[in-house]
Amino acid sequence: MAERSKKILLFWDCPECAHAHVEGPTQRCPRCFWWRDRQVKFYEANDSRLLTPEEEAQYTRPDWICKACGASNPDRGQPVTELLCGNCNSWQTNSLDLGSDRPDEAAAGNQVEAVQGQWQEGFRVDEGATNPSPPPKKSGGLGKKIVAGAIALGIGGTGFGAWQLFSPDIINAEIVQRTWTVNVEIQEQRPVSGSGWSLPSDAYDVSRKEKQRSTRKVQTGTTTENVEVSYKEQTGTKEECKTVSDGNGVGTRTCRDVPVLTTKTRTETKTVPVYRNEPVYDTRNTYTEEKWGTQTTVSNNGMGDAPRTPPAFTLDNQPYPERSRPPQEICYITGKYEKDNQVDQDQWSLPCVQYDRLEVGETVTLERQGDQVKLTGDTANK
Repeated sequence: MAERSKKILLFWDCPECAHAHVEGPTQRCPRCFWWRDRQVKFYEANDSRLLTPEEEAQYTRPDWICKACGASNPDRGQPVTELLCGNCNSWQTNSLDLGSDRPDEAAAGNQVEAVQGQWQEGFRVDEGATNPSPPPKKSGGLGKKIVAGAIALGIGGTGFGAWQLFSPDIINAEIVQRTWTVNVEIQEQRPVSGSGWSLPSDAYDVSRKEKQRSTRKVQTGTTTENVEVSYKEQTGTKEECKTVSDGNGVGTRTCRDVPVLTTKTRTETKTVPVYRNEPVYDTRNTYTEEKWGTQTTVSNNGMGDAPRTPPAFTLDNQPYPERSRPPQEICYITGKYEKDNQVDQDQWSLPCVQYDRLEVGETVTLERQGDQVKLTGDTANK
C-alpha cells in the first residue's frame, strides 16, 4: 500500500537541567541555556505539528557538529570557511588547525520514540494523560550517589550473607595423636541369578520364555470427525507510522495502511486413522552368571610415622574363588581446641600427604566444610 510522508516538529529534553519538551530546532535550553549536542534524543509527541512550507524549506539539512566543543549548529548552506559555532565561537577552519573539511553532521535517519500525552506549557497535561519522568541529569548528583550506595549496600549485604552461609569453619587445633588405617577389600566370585532381554556372554543354565515386551499401534481403519480450525481474516485496515529524525529537530513521519487480521474459527470435517494396541512379544532370558562381590574387609591400624603397611591375609578359594582389591589408606589426626570457652577434642580424616607433614604437639589451622577437613591454604589432594 502507498506510503505517505510528512515533515513534523520533534522535541527534546535537556539532559543538564531536566527541562522537558523543548522544540526540536531550538539550539539552547530555555531554562539553563545548555547548548544542544549530538547526544540529544529527539522524540515525537502528540502535539508534534506539521511544518509549514516555509519551515520545510528552512530545515532541509542535518545540523553540523562543532569540531571544537561538539555543539550542534543549524546548517544554512554556508561554505566551511564561514562556519562559526554559536556555542564556543570557534571557526571550523582557524589557527586551532581544525582542518578544511566540513564538520560531522548530526545523526539523521534514526527512528525516534513517541512520547504519549499532550504536552502544554508549564508541564500541565490533559486529564488522564501521564507526564513522563524527566531524564536524569548528565552531571550526576545526590540521587545517583544514593542509588549507587543502596545498590552497593544491597550487593554487600547479599555477599556477606552468602559468605556466612558457605564459608568454612576455621579451627586452630593442637595435634595430640596421629593414626592411620590401611583397608583391603576381599571379594569372592559367586553364582548370581539374573534375567533380561539380552544375555551376558558368560551366562549359563539359561532358560527362555516368550513374554510381552511392549505394545504398538496398528491402524484398523479410518473415521471422520468434526474439528475446529482457526484462520485469519482481514476485517479492516489501520494506519501504521514511524518517524525518523532529520538531525535538525524535525522528523519525517511516514505512514501506510496495513491490514487488520482477526482470528476466527470454522468447523471442518476431516478423516482420521483409527488404531488398536497390539502386544509385542520377545524372548525373556533367565540365567546364572558369576559375579564378584565384597566378602569382607581386613584392616591394619597404626600410629604416627609407622609405615602404613597393608594387613596380612590369605585368600581362601573355598567354596568360591577370592581376590583382593588395592589397599586404601586413611589418615586421621586427633586435635584439641577451644570451643565456647572450653577445650574440646575431635578426630578428623585428612589427605595422607598432609598427615605426613604434621607432628604431635604442633598447632595447625584447619578449614572444616561439612565433614571435609583440610589444612588452611593447602591444595594438596589425597
